Amino acid sequence: MARILLMEDDALQRALLAEMLEEAGHEVNSCLNATEARTLAGAERFDLVITDIIVQVRGKSLPDGGISLIGNMRRVGSESATPNTVPIIAVSGTYKNPGMSDILKMADQVGATDSLKKPIYKEELLQMVDNLLA
Repeated sequence: MARILLMEDDALQRALLAEMLEEAGHEVNSCLNATEARTLAGAERFDLVITDIIVQVRGKSLPDGGISLIGNMRRVGSESATPNTVPIIAVSGTYKNPGMSDILKMADQVGATDSLKKPIYKEELLQMVDNLLA
């Protein structure tokens, strides 16, 4: 069906999301951070991007997360095989943390098409994917 780029730093979450999408017939390319995602999107065309907002290594947040990826992908004139109009779903579980309640709003402001709060439920994810690809 669709080629999906999935950026998720948590290995278990990445595997679960990829499995949900692949069972629905999608082809999924996974990566750990925005740098890897930009490289993949520059070389290959994707129909949809799903990105975690906060990327952590050993418990520390890095600036190489979803906000950076979304902003870069939405920039007009950026050289990429994936168009800057590609639908982007932002996901985050950090909205529950102090001072982070607006993280998904921030993702929307920089260009996310839609957003999901973790935990992600299969039916909700697949319905959103179907709607965005229609």
